[in-house]
Amino acid sequence: MLISLLKKLEKKPEILYADRGFDSEKNYEFTIEKLDCTPLILQKNMLKPARKCKGEYRLQIREIFDYGEYLKRNKIEAIFSALKRKYGCTLTTRKVKTQEKELTLKIIIYNLEKKIKRVFIIILRPNTFQQNQNEYIKLAKNSVKLDCSGINESHKPSLYGGFT
Repeated sequence: MLISLLKKLEKKPEILYADRGFDSEKNYEFTIEKLDCTPLILQKNMLKPARKCKGEYRLQIREIFDYGEYLKRNKIEAIFSALKRKYGCTLTTRKVKTQEKELTLKIIIYNLEKKIKRVFIIILRPNTFQQNQNEYIKLAKNSVKLDCSGINESHKPSLYGGFT
């Protein structure tokens, strides 16, 4: 399945991120030989010693596998998850061309919403913080002292909390 998807790509990737489900020697061979890209596919059993690992290409990738680089895949998965939660996991159009347009629009709208939220945070937050900071300074300078002259002795606040 992975190979058929990769054949349809117009632009060939430099690095291919995939999970354990795509760990096969055929996938490694295709991505290295035909696409000339580095497959960062998490192997099914990374704890197995390299000498017991089968496949020439799998061994080759195992030696250069960078787990830190592989974790970038999580960012992609998070965006896909957010798109599905926000706009649903199905497309309403029937033809492939219009499905591509619908998906592109969903991605554009998602990115616009993120930008708009960021702009509002930048515009509103510094002012709010500055206003709150100024109010706290004023309160500290003009702290109110308790005047207990008109209160019964039993209702005066004590030093240890509560009332005496």
